[in-house]
Amino acid sequence: MKAVLIGIIIFVILGGVAAAGFYTGFFSTGQKTGDGVNTPALTTVPTTLPTVAANTPVATPVTTSPTNPPTVRPTVPPAVTSTPVPPTPLATVVSPPVPAASVDFQIYVSGVGGTGLSRTVTAQITNTGTADAHNVWVKSEVFSGQQKVSISGQDSLRMDIGIVKAATTVPVQANMTFGLLDGLRIQQNGAQFLLTITSDERTQTLNYDYTP
Repeated sequence: MKAVLIGIIIFVILGGVAAAGFYTGFFSTGQKTGDGVNTPALTTVPTTLPTVAANTPVATPVTTSPTNPPTVRPTVPPAVTSTPVPPTPLATVVSPPVPAASVDFQIYVSGVGGTGLSRTVTAQITNTGTADAHNVWVKSEVFSGQQKVSISGQDSLRMDIGIVKAATTVPVQANMTFGLLDGLRIQQNGAQFLLTITSDERTQTLNYDYTP
């Protein structure tokens, strides 16, 4: 217990000595004012500007220019392009084809005359076509009782006409002579005359029945 007390006393004494030294140092460095009060001396701190070393890059301040607003261009509507209309073709007048010229025969037997062993056939031949008939000739054949009859001892009789122009009629007369038996057969049964007209363009046949 005594030891504790002695320690406390020593601590107090040492603390007092330290405090006295603090105050003595403080006031010894101060300045006296007019009132006789020591004021702590002010310490002048030299101001030293920082030295910029050579070759040290200096930051250049960035000047920001005001941002210009974007220019608004007026919207131009697209040009209207018209589709070209092709011209209407002119009507082409097409003439109907002209039919080719042709030959056509029409035969008209006006009568058969004669008695006995001879007969004369009178006829008219008309070219009803649009072209002339060339080298026209007529062949005459006679049938009686389903048998062919000889004409002047020949199988048939030929008559040359020549040219028959278009829309032209030419007369024809055929004189026929028969044998005795054929003449009697024609007198009893009649006859069929077969006339064949031939040209370079066409061939045409006509049947004519004869009754005595």
